[in-house]
Amino acid sequence: MNTRFKLFLINYLNQRRVSRDSGFALPLAIMVGLCIVVVGMAVVMQAQGNQSKVISQRSKASSLAATETGLTRIQSMMNDVKFVALYPMASWASAMTLTNGNTSVTINDAGLDSVVNSVAKSTACSSTEATTKANEIKTKLASLRLAANGALTDIDPNDSSKGKYKLVNYTYTGATGAMPSTIQKGGLVIQGETAGSAAGSASRIAVDIPISGVSSTLGASVAPGLWIKKGGVNDGTTFETSSTTLSNNGARFAANVWFSDCDNTLSDTYVRSVDTDRVKTVASTRSAAKTSVPFPSLPPNPSTNAVNLNNITASVTLPRTGDAVGAGGNYHYTLDNSANTTVATCTGKGKNKVCTQASGVTVTVTKPTGSNVFVYNNIGAISSSVSLPRTTDVASSDGVYRYLVTSVDSNGNSTITISNQEEVKFYLQGSMNFAGSGELVHNCNGVTDCSPTDFQIFAYDSSGSGQICLKGNTQTDAFILAPDYKLGKTGNGAWNGSIFANSWGKIQNCGSNNGATAVTQTANWSSLPPDFQPSSLSPQIGGYTAYTTQAVN
Repeated sequence: MNTRFKLFLINYLNQRRVSRDSGFALPLAIMVGLCIVVVGMAVVMQAQGNQSKVISQRSKASSLAATETGLTRIQSMMNDVKFVALYPMASWASAMTLTNGNTSVTINDAGLDSVVNSVAKSTACSSTEATTKANEIKTKLASLRLAANGALTDIDPNDSSKGKYKLVNYTYTGATGAMPSTIQKGGLVIQGETAGSAAGSASRIAVDIPISGVSSTLGASVAPGLWIKKGGVNDGTTFETSSTTLSNNGARFAANVWFSDCDNTLSDTYVRSVDTDRVKTVASTRSAAKTSVPFPSLPPNPSTNAVNLNNITASVTLPRTGDAVGAGGNYHYTLDNSANTTVATCTGKGKNKVCTQASGVTVTVTKPTGSNVFVYNNIGAISSSVSLPRTTDVASSDGVYRYLVTSVDSNGNSTITISNQEEVKFYLQGSMNFAGSGELVHNCNGVTDCSPTDFQIFAYDSSGSGQICLKGNTQTDAFILAPDYKLGKTGNGAWNGSIFANSWGKIQNCGSNNGATAVTQTANWSSLPPDFQPSSLSPQIGGYTAYTTQAVN
């Protein structure tokens, strides 16, 4: 074969092969490129999915942190006003109305209002301070009431990235407003969210909290013989400070001495000195200590809470038809006795008193089922000697003689003598001062069925100027409750019973005799009036016992 022809044939065949191969390579290259694109997209999508998952987890964790912060804050708010734990959130709207730009509340529930005022008074040194403390409590209640409105609250108003929280619900298994006798359960539900968080990233926590009444740990031996709200026991006109030491001279107390220290001025060193030098030197089994027990409140003041009968000129039977039941479910009357008034002749004492109807103008007191009739004999200002009860005085249906007393100012040698055969209560509106040899006498020595607490004095002046200066050299057995009064005692007489007052020894010219025992405690909790024994105003709130997360719709 011709050489030139062979070369031509070989070249032709090579060109045919290249042409055929080039048609297959293009689809292959496209296929390979497509695979690379698909793999790349898958990698990118997986990375985006992982990133979204991380963002979601971070958002969820952030909202959970906000929820837990909200839980801590709500628990802190409730601990500030523990009594609100006895009210489920469903009752808050009707019980409390937000006022003053949501910074306070008007309390519409009588029970809640009573608790707020009692808590305020229990730690206040004066009626003015009690009002201030009540307003502080209402401010704290406003924070809770506002949280219950359902609006989200910023964790930090200056940093929205920290998230928000809200109170979803609070439930309570016990009787609303009542101190539980057994452990009850409070249920808190809190929700938290972060700013700009994706849907579904909000968190909600539900916790159970044990709520219990505060069991009394006050044994019969630790009731106070002297309980003062403000200051210590130094004589003088100024109150003790944290740097004040116990004065060298002053009264001794054969009694447990309690300091509420409502103005927070007494040092522990001072209290220990009182315990060592003023108490245990005369009564080794007694002690002095600070206390956080709420100070008792006074009973309703008859000067403003009783029906005034004025002078009786015709026989009357109490309660009269149409008279309304008053405080405590009882009937309350003040009576201005006239010289013509006589009462039934009575034998026995207290609730065991048996009376026979007398002749003439009489006051007959009956005892309605489930209540009592309290008669307050309006004796006015006492400035001369008197023995009580008088023949014209009327006993209440519980056998107690009650007296509405404007003031006591014993000039020189005036003496007030209280029968040791009767139960007598003074409702004092002003001050009580004894000058010279004037004395207040109620002596149970050698008398069966007589207790120092058969004579009780309730003092109502809330101006801060009220005072009771006890003088004399005889024995007086009594219980005094005077939350806003200065108390003092001079002379060598014995005071047996208990004194609960605002302060001690801060009355000029009513200082204690050096080394004399001013108060001898004879009363324990069991013998004090039940209404004035300490009771807890707030429950105990325990740490949560259950913690669960809930779905957020």
